[in-house]
Amino acid sequence: GPIRGVRTHATGVKGTETTVEQTWNPTYGLTLGCVEKVTDHVVKSDEKVGTPRMFGVDLLWTQKDVGTGSMTCPLVRGSPYVTMLYSGTHPKVVADMIPLGGKIHVDGKPQSCASVTTYHAEDSAASVATMPNMTAFKVDKEVVLTMGASDQTWMLFVSEPTHFVCD
Repeated sequence: GPIRGVRTHATGVKGTETTVEQTWNPTYGLTLGCVEKVTDHVVKSDEKVGTPRMFGVDLLWTQKDVGTGSMTCPLVRGSPYVTMLYSGTHPKVVADMIPLGGKIHVDGKPQSCASVTTYHAEDSAASVATMPNMTAFKVDKEVVLTMGASDQTWMLFVSEPTHFVCD
């Protein structure tokens, strides 16, 4: 993807008389990462057994150079959901190959946006307001992103009120 993180893709089913395949199109992916520069991912061991889990793995990125921030993605085989846990970093969501359909929906209301960066609610409103050429808005529950070219919709849920910024 365009940033370090997890690239997700919607899947489809392709079938013939003798086979059934799960397919995906790399053009229509969405990358979950962070604003800060982070290391390449490492596989985080399960604290209980010291190895990755049988049907899942935790990927860990740590902040480069400055700070102690990180992001962790617990991936579970077969799960239709992707979760990214942020600690001391600011989430960033990128649809790099196919732009968003021009509108996103924030808590059910339309909002214009080309791409999305998020900033946690504990960040000062002043720091969000001073970002040049970016439109900031607060999200209490969810953001719905639509990719017009692929007719795909992605839903981002937040666990606490979060400021999003379009850039």
